[in-house]
Order: sequence, then structure tokens, then C-alpha cells
Amino acid sequence: MLWDIGHTLMATRGLGRELWAAAFEEVTGVPLRTQASVTGSTERGILRQTARLHANLLQR
Repeated sequence: MLWDIGHTLMATRGLGRELWAAAFEEVTGVPLRTQASVTGSTERGILRQTARLHANLLQR
């Protein structure tokens, strides 16, 4: 498994955020308004923090 912690190995030009937004909305039914910082984080950590940022929206 490969992590690009410093964003120096790949330049996705926003594609990662677009994919995150689509997946987040599909799973939660809530549009992605903000995403946790991805720098130095695992996917699990990013998802956990992003869910916390949307906590009031996810409790409907």
C-alpha cells in the first residue's frame, strides 16, 4: 500500500475531492460541504474527521 502523505507523488488536480464528495453523499445522503485535511492522514482518519465536521447534518 502506498500513501502520498506530502502530496509529492501524485497530482490529482482535485479529482480526489470530487470522488470523496460523490462517495460521501452517496453513503450519507448529505452533500459534502467541507472535508478534513488529507495531509498526513489515513482514509479512515479523513472519513472520521469529515463525518465530525458534518455531524449536525448527519443526525437528521
